[in-house]
Amino acid sequence: MGKCDKMFSMERFSDWLLKELAIRKLNQSQLATVAGLGSGTISNIMNGNRKVGQNTLIKIAEALKLPPETVFEAAHIYKPTYTKDDEKDPTLMEWIKIYKDASPDQREIMIENARFFSNRGTQKR
Repeated sequence: MGKCDKMFSMERFSDWLLKELAIRKLNQSQLATVAGLGSGTISNIMNGNRKVGQNTLIKIAEALKLPPETVFEAAHIYKPTYTKDDEKDPTLMEWIKIYKDASPDQREIMIENARFFSNRGTQKR
């Protein structure tokens, strides 16, 4: 996955954020003020020129009065759900090892494939 794909992910988050702003009748400048962020930061996020960090997402969540998980999910950032019981699953342990050993480009491909396959069961046929 290249830079173009990363930009697509950011654009998707910016589309989501634009909808949330419209619902609340806020503009980007107002969001920046309420969230305590620079207007340039919001502008770069909206244009897909900036990767969104966790602290920024938390500030956006607080400003929009949304649970942080909602904003993280919109940005395609998820909390790890790994537990000690997972160590008993050899397939999961193998997946984690393969992922850790992969290059950043390979990891992106693996994640995209995992998303594709996990969404197959939820789509209507």
